[in-house]
Formats: sequence, structure tokens, C-alpha cells
Amino acid sequence: MEENKCGCKGVRTCFACSHDLRNSVKAKYYQPNQNTFVFCPFCHACHHLSRVLPDPTDGSNELVSQVCKIYSSSGSNSHCINKFGNPGKADTLPDIRVDGIAVKSSVISSDVEDEVVSQIETYHWKVSQSGRIKQDFGPKPNFKKRKLRLETFTGLPAFSEWLLPNLRKSLPGVLGDFEAVEQCHLDYNPSRGSHIDPHFDDFWLWGERLVTVNLLSDSIISLTNPNSPETVLIGQPRGSLVVLSKEARNVWLHGIFANHIIGRRIAITYRELTPEMKLTDIGQEVARIASNFTATQTSS
Repeated sequence: MEENKCGCKGVRTCFACSHDLRNSVKAKYYQPNQNTFVFCPFCHACHHLSRVLPDPTDGSNELVSQVCKIYSSSGSNSHCINKFGNPGKADTLPDIRVDGIAVKSSVISSDVEDEVVSQIETYHWKVSQSGRIKQDFGPKPNFKKRKLRLETFTGLPAFSEWLLPNLRKSLPGVLGDFEAVEQCHLDYNPSRGSHIDPHFDDFWLWGERLVTVNLLSDSIISLTNPNSPETVLIGQPRGSLVVLSKEARNVWLHGIFANHIIGRRIAITYRELTPEMKLTDIGQEVARIASNFTATQTSS
């Protein structure tokens, strides 16, 4: 595992390459403010943070723990407000809504997580940007030229042959027809200052649904809108499934702040092709290869 190397380019930074942590990696920390909201998995509204943590501090371990605790609770629409710490503020701090967020807790048990992680560890980790290391399985895109190379794409990892159907069953209304053609494993660790800057996934190649399975520790994914001041925090409990689509995928940037990584985290991400790409000859070949679960890693 390439723990101590740095793959940062341009404005990217991590602890390995940073000499002034306050102005570099710590600039990637999130400080809660009056425009911070938390997505509710029960009513699907985004509630003001003051209803979750009445007195937030640095937005790190305590905030991650409190948000993910909500996601792990049982409840229904009628009991949504009672899951939050300060429901009395509901009248003065109105909710906002972001269409296209779906979260399912506990899609992977601890035993299954152990098995999946053991299989992931049989592949080689490659250094990436912003303190991450990664494993890629999919077509190799040239985003500037809008071309794909398939020479090193042999399929998805074997465990996805049974994991993907389970994910579809977990959120059938969202993932019932989801066909993954790319799989990436991202390893985050607070010791490296791991994070990912707010971004859009490419619109030319990758389709409507962005699918992530969260392993080993709780975390938060954050949505920011270039045209408004609000930030929406989405809890990612250990073993959970998060899907971004519609407005959450196409209007809001998504990212993970460095102080929302509180332990080693592995994210399994799945991508689908755009409808237009599915109709092309190369898109059909990508789909055919992806249906084989005999992966070797895509070269960097």
C-alpha cells in the first residue's frame, strides 16, 4: 500500500506534500455555519444543523457521529423530527430540499464487510490525489478527447457479481435497472489528510446515478451549490449505501471534507454509462466486458 507517497497536482494537497497545514489541508476542513443543513433519510428534507447539533464545534468526530447516528435509527416520516436533537427550532429554520438523494443503512454486515475488504486488499493500491489511494476497474477515459480505451478492462471484481444485485434489492425504486460499468475503490485515511474537493462527475461518460458503498468507518458526504450559500451534509454510516442522482448529481457539487474522515474509510463507487453512450458500439462493448466479473486493474 502506497501510504506515504503523494499524487497531488495543481491546487490539490495532502499531508505528504503540505508544509503549511493550516493553509492547505486544513483549508479543506468544514466549519459548520448558519447555512449548514443535514439530509434526513426519513422525510427526505434537509434540516438545519441546529436541529442535529444545537452547539456544533469543529465539525469533525462529534458531528460525523451525531449525523450517522440519525441514519442508523429506525423511524418513519411521522417521527422524523423526533430523531433530531433540537426539534423546537423547526418553525424558525425552514427545511430545504434537494431531489435525488437516497441512503440505505446497513446494506453490508460486519462479516460481509470483512470478506469484501479482504478481497479488495488482494489488488494493488495506487497513489491518488488529496491523500487518497485507489483501485480502478473500468474503461480508461480521455475526458478531453472524449474517447475510451478498453485494452486493460477485463471486468469488475468477482465480489460485485453478488454485491450489485443486493444493492439493487436494497433500493429497488432507485437502482432496479442500474448496470455498473465502472468500479473504483478509494481509501481515505485521516493520517494522510484524505479528502475530495467538491466536484461534478463527468457528464459526457457517466450516467445519472452515482453509487457509493461506505466501509470501515462513518463519514459525511457534502453537497455544495455554486449558486447558493447552503451546504447539505449526508451521513454515510459504516456499511451504508448512498446514491446521488437528479438535482443532487447535476446541480450540486459533491465532496468529502478532510475533517469528516475520522478513521480509515474505503468507498466502493459504481458508475453507469449515459444513455447516449450505451447506444454506441464502444458503449455496448464496455457493457459486455463489465458483465464479466474477472477483473484485473485498469492501468493508471
